[in-house]
Amino acid sequence: MSSHSNVQSLSAKLAEKQATDRQQIEAMTRSELDALAQSLKKQSNAALSTTLDAIESDLNKRLDGIKKQIEAQTQPLSASLASVKAEAETLQALTFRGWLKPLALSLSLLLGIFIGSLALMQWLSYSITSQLETRATLAQQIEQQQQALAKIEARTWGVELHQAQDGGRFLILPPGVEPSTGWKFGQGRQERQAVRLGKN
Repeated sequence: MSSHSNVQSLSAKLAEKQATDRQQIEAMTRSELDALAQSLKKQSNAALSTTLDAIESDLNKRLDGIKKQIEAQTQPLSASLASVKAEAETLQALTFRGWLKPLALSLSLLLGIFIGSLALMQWLSYSITSQLETRATLAQQIEQQQQALAKIEARTWGVELHQAQDGGRFLILPPGVEPSTGWKFGQGRQERQAVRLGKN
């Protein structure tokens, strides 16, 4: 019984040792696999990075070459476009200045004509109104003079006084009246010669 228990004890120890060794081997294997995975990952990342860098460098070189070719081909076109744009701006400025001066001159001329016409119309209106007022005043004065002349003629019976160029003075009698001299009016110092008017 004692040998049997020794065998069992030994068997248990052996099983325990085997379990411990297996755990250690598994841990070591896992550790080695992890280290290998890490190493592979690093190598893969390095290879991928190198490949990506090489691809990027190659793409950059190709893109630079394409960009230079595009610039070389578009440079004459850009120069032509810039020249056309500058000429268009110059032409636009010249065109604007070209019609701006005549427009300003025309507007100034029209404004001057308008103001001159307005002033002329005002002056003509004032002149016509003034002349009409003067004519009305003269007509009124003529009428008054004619009325005064009619009164004077009625008082003087149509006799007119006339002074000739040689200084002689005359009484002009109305037609159909015969003068008769030798008459006198007044007495003493106030006595004066008179002419009697009679009809033919």
